[in-house]
Parts: sequence; C-alpha cells; structure tokens
Amino acid sequence: NHLPVLIRKIISIPAGSSVASFYYTVTNKSEEVLDTIFGIDFVFTLLAGDNPDRHYYIPGYEDIDKRMCSKGALEGVSEVQAIDDWMASKIVYNFSHPCNLWRYPLETVSQSESGIERTYQGSAIFPNWHVYLEPGKKWAVKIDQEIFSW
Repeated sequence: NHLPVLIRKIISIPAGSSVASFYYTVTNKSEEVLDTIFGIDFVFTLLAGDNPDRHYYIPGYEDIDKRMCSKGALEGVSEVQAIDDWMASKIVYNFSHPCNLWRYPLETVSQSESGIERTYQGSAIFPNWHVYLEPGKKWAVKIDQEIFSW
C-alpha cells in the first residue's frame, strides 16, 4: 500500500564545530495510518575490517563482535562509536531516540587463484525506527555525527 509521505532532512554544521547534525522529519500526508520502518545508512571505512585496532563500541553492548567487518542487529541503541586506535580517531553517532541498529561490512567479491574471495572495503550502520503515524501527524529524529582525534 502506497501512502503519501513528506520527508524533510536538514543538515547543520556550525562554524568551528566537529559535529554534523542530521534532522529528519516524517509527516503522514495520507488519510490512513502510516506503519513503517524509517532508517538512514552511514558508510565509512577505517581501512581494516578485522584488525583489533579498529572496532565498534556500543554502550550497553560490550559482549558483541566489535570488529569493523562484523554484522548484527541490536535494539535500543542511543550511541555507536567507530574507533580507530591506530589513527587515534573515532566517529561517534548519537541518536535522539534509541534505535534498532544494523551493522554490516561492505565487501567486494572477486575470483582469485584460490577461488572466490571477499575483500573488506568499509563498514555501514543503519539506525532505524518503527514509525507509526496517524493521518497528518509528524515524527522526528536527530542524529549527531562527531569526529574526534587525540
């Protein structure tokens, strides 16, 4: 079933700041209830998917596979960090509403002398939310992305 929806995205990066803020608003423009999943993907590379110097940190989920080449789905996530200890930097994402977080590697597939080979190219996170809106109602989320180095 197709319903008319207005999605607005605003990006704000204050002068001199290391934070990029992404504001999303979803408005149900139909006469029916909107019951859907809304999500955004963020893609980055820390160059080594299986190196312990490059890893995820997700508060409250210390027992997960932290490698950048790992994949999985988590519920109730408010923050995720992609840490590069070798380059002394990290990317931190904060969500104004706890999200369902999917993470997965980006890989290329090629034929080599030893057979089919998968090569890590980068990582993706996909924060997503269940959105339930009555006709004419709005839902909004803010995502802050900050890059740190030390």
